Amino acid sequence: MKKKTFYKKLFWIEKETVLEITNENLVMCGTRNWEYYYSKIDKMKKSEYTEMKNVELIEFKTEKEMFNFWKKLDNLKKIDWSLEHDIPMILKSI
Repeated sequence: MKKKTFYKKLFWIEKETVLEITNENLVMCGTRNWEYYYSKIDKMKKSEYTEMKNVELIEFKTEKEMFNFWKKLDNLKKIDWSLEHDIPMILKSI
């Protein structure tokens, strides 16, 4: 594990809506479904996003390390994983 970051609130947005907002608050883009997670959003209708609470972003040194962690993680805590950034990462609920 490389780094952990806790978010009191995180916002999940479907890919179709992402084109309308800026990427400066982008936390992660999921690999499986291309879902986007933001730390802050402005001027969006409540119906365009889902608010999540108590979320942890975990960064890993290698893809193998990330997938080993994902396999052992309780299914109820799994949110998403990503290989779309410079480093492999997982989002999980606390």
